[in-house]
Amino acid sequence: MTDQPNRLIHEVSLYLKQHAHNPVDWYPWGEEALERARREDKPILVSIGYSACHWCHVMERESFEDPKVAAFMNAHFVNIKVDREERPDVDRVYMDTCLVMNGQGGWPLNCFLTPDGRPFFAGTYFPPEPRYGRPSWLMVVQSIAKSFQTQRDDLEESAARLVANLERHDQRAEGDLPGPEIFAEAFARFDQRFDHQQGGFGAAPKFPNVTNLEATLRCGLRAGRGDEAVEMLTLALDAMARGGVYDHLGGGFHRYSTDARWLVPHFEKMLYDNTLLPRLYLEVHQRTGEPRFAEVAREVFRYLQREMFAPEGGFYATQDADSEGEEGRFFVWSRGELGEVLGEERARRFARVYDVSAEGNWEGHNILHLERPINAVAQEEGLDPEALKQALTEDRAALFQAREARIKPGRDEKRITAWNGLAIQAFARGAAVLGEPVLADVASRCAGFIWERMWDGVGLKRIFAVGDDGANVIKIDGFIDDYAFVAHGLLDLHKACGDAAWLERAKALVDVVLGRFYDADSGELYQTPVGHDELPVRRTSFRDEAVPSAAGELCLTLLRLGAVTGEPRYGEVAEAIMRRAQGDLRKAPFAVPSLLNALDVATRGVGTIVVVGPEDDPRAAALLTRARAVAGPEDNVVHVVPGEVSPLIAPGLLMGRLGADAPTAYPCRGVVCDLPVTEPGELPDWTRITG
Repeated sequence: MTDQPNRLIHEVSLYLKQHAHNPVDWYPWGEEALERARREDKPILVSIGYSACHWCHVMERESFEDPKVAAFMNAHFVNIKVDREERPDVDRVYMDTCLVMNGQGGWPLNCFLTPDGRPFFAGTYFPPEPRYGRPSWLMVVQSIAKSFQTQRDDLEESAARLVANLERHDQRAEGDLPGPEIFAEAFARFDQRFDHQQGGFGAAPKFPNVTNLEATLRCGLRAGRGDEAVEMLTLALDAMARGGVYDHLGGGFHRYSTDARWLVPHFEKMLYDNTLLPRLYLEVHQRTGEPRFAEVAREVFRYLQREMFAPEGGFYATQDADSEGEEGRFFVWSRGELGEVLGEERARRFARVYDVSAEGNWEGHNILHLERPINAVAQEEGLDPEALKQALTEDRAALFQAREARIKPGRDEKRITAWNGLAIQAFARGAAVLGEPVLADVASRCAGFIWERMWDGVGLKRIFAVGDDGANVIKIDGFIDDYAFVAHGLLDLHKACGDAAWLERAKALVDVVLGRFYDADSGELYQTPVGHDELPVRRTSFRDEAVPSAAGELCLTLLRLGAVTGEPRYGEVAEAIMRRAQGDLRKAPFAVPSLLNALDVATRGVGTIVVVGPEDDPRAAALLTRARAVAGPEDNVVHVVPGEVSPLIAPGLLMGRLGADAPTAYPCRGVVCDLPVTEPGELPDWTRITG
């Protein structure tokens, strides 16, 4: 570390500022750095990470703070630091390079480019000395600098091959949409990859894979294997909620588990995980009626409101894994600390339930997790199960208050438009499913922040941050996920509260997407808008990663928007995108679960429940509450007030429906309608229909 800061000191990104005192002469991504590389004919190092990334911090301490390493990097490269959360376009191109070269990726990501920006070598973490079968970072940069000087033609050829490979990788052959058999085939593949002992997919490390779990459930229902699918989802969700990957005191999920049984997490908390997981728990609650899934969603919502919602609006991005220089320090406990807070008798009982011992269950410390069912412990202790649950609730509250006195992990307080779109979805769905208007209020506040601060009348911005001087910084034109996730969230919010303004705004965002990101001739949906030519290739956005694919989210939004507005072009574009992805849907459903979910909606038809009745009529309110509770996640609920009809509502949804004597609900799926009903209990429960 040096007292003299580099250029990153002027950035608002927490990740970039964390590197502002490195002796490396870092540039932020931009024309200044790229032009220097061209002018001086120097290779470029693009080093990519994010603020909550544990191994990013490790590599910084080991290598980027080393004066000898920094001096060599400064002499031989133009060095660029990128926050992947700010610039997913840069991350995507160079992460795909790493995957093509190595078969695996991750962060920190380090990619070397020719002076004109074409990649020729990529890797992830490198240690300060050779180990783990990897060369040291200094050896890597020395080798690449030498190759650039002595084997320049070979590197240029390698760059050309890599760019051509990346372009081929994104080429998809359009074909017919898969038929209904695709759901049974996809479910069989999900079932094969599912861990039927511990829940989730694969072995360690184990990620939530929310959209794959969603697709498992929906494909199972469509394939006539709904009971099996619900059993799989129940196993996975219970395992995550019991495991150390869940914060049992404060709520919220850590990023992923380093082991197969969900015990030892990487302790960072990401906004996207904590918005995607509640929507999954809510859907399984709808399918099963089990209140424990709803309670997990509520706990996560409380965590987000308490820890992650900014006073000026919007949700912060991440919480770090480290505090006091140790990963997980804030979250783990010793047996002695338990006794100090709870007293010995309460601590003994709590330790039995949450697997706390003097030896610890992780590096001498204890990660709280539900080792044994509470009812079993109650029986052994001779206690009433409900009395034990209440006692444990009080114990957790006491431990939470004690934990609040600790030094908290760092928090990245930038607001990312796309991730806030996921937050709008989660809270709006919570309001609809649970019938809790306060959650709709949170979603509305978040959506209002996005619309007032991040929408300039012609497009979205991606990043909101507060600078060191207290000034607001709004920067970087939005990418496809910013538009797709927010538009989907606004449709969910319209469903939850009935305000037609959110429907109008969702439509405005979708229309921008169709004009700037979608190629009608090819059916391709791109991550970046027309004219965005900083990178060697323009990537499409079909495959899910830690977040849903923008293509999948957009198709779901298009299908629902088309059903509400009656505009056929929306459904036509959704179908064109899915036809472009038909090869992935057939051969690699695990890579495109969001598009698979969209195909499910497209082939079943969008469900829409129209409730006609005055705003202040309690009978209409009761119908709306019931309609929102029984509608599936991708079904619409539209409140029509006679005399105040939004011009966006399709005439077909209104025909013959505005003159009823009493508030009435009209449930339809696609072009098939059930009988209108005036009593809430008469509405069909679409969450229990298996297709």
